[in-house]
Amino acid sequence: STAPCPLATEAFVKFFHCAPPLAPPAPPPLTPPPPPPPCADLGDGRALGAAVAYAMTAAERSLQVSLEDSGGGLPRPLVPWGGSLPFENEFFEGHIFFVHEPPQGSNTPFEYASLLAGRGEPPPLWEVQIQGRFKMQPTGCVFFGLELREGPMQLGLVTRALCKVILKAGGSLAKQRGMEIRHSFGSAFTGERALLAFPLTGADRVFVHEAPVPLPIVGDDRRGVFSVSPTGVVGAELGKPAATISTD
Repeated sequence: STAPCPLATEAFVKFFHCAPPLAPPAPPPLTPPPPPPPCADLGDGRALGAAVAYAMTAAERSLQVSLEDSGGGLPRPLVPWGGSLPFENEFFEGHIFFVHEPPQGSNTPFEYASLLAGRGEPPPLWEVQIQGRFKMQPTGCVFFGLELREGPMQLGLVTRALCKVILKAGGSLAKQRGMEIRHSFGSAFTGERALLAFPLTGADRVFVHEAPVPLPIVGDDRRGVFSVSPTGVVGAELGKPAATISTD
């Protein structure tokens, strides 16, 4: 129609009848995926990380784990479905093992399902094991924890208040076991990162052995302190004093 468009005060649907509808945009041309990156050893883990990222599906790429040394250098990728890497700093040297159950419906081979299933009901989705030795005698209580690198947590007033209630309740339960929980939501003013930390002796399982053993140490659903043979077989329960370091 060549009639003029009705005024804006008329029904909105009539406004679109003043001109023929536009044709839908043509879909973008399909392009083949890029070839996988070369896996040459660059000496800093970049090629390995690129190859792993290319091989994972979109759902699997939602979880990426890397090991970053405090002395600097590029982060080293750690396979989230079960991987171990060595690390060392001025205080400690050893290995870390991390495993997370793959997303449901993925075809990722997963050889540690029995390890997680053996931790009791309900089985955990992930587990981390840290093995090593102190290069110097620590002072005070030794903590292990999780830290967010992206900055302070973005929490609303209600969410922050709810988190404080949950952490306070968890702290009360920890005190009954003689433990202390340290936490922080992070601060943009001081640069403090979000943190949740527990005493080392408060871990679900502590394994004591004289020499390094291959990770992961399997064990079972029991919690406590246990001896481990040179081949990684979990032995007798030792009790908490065996894992306590006197630094006074």
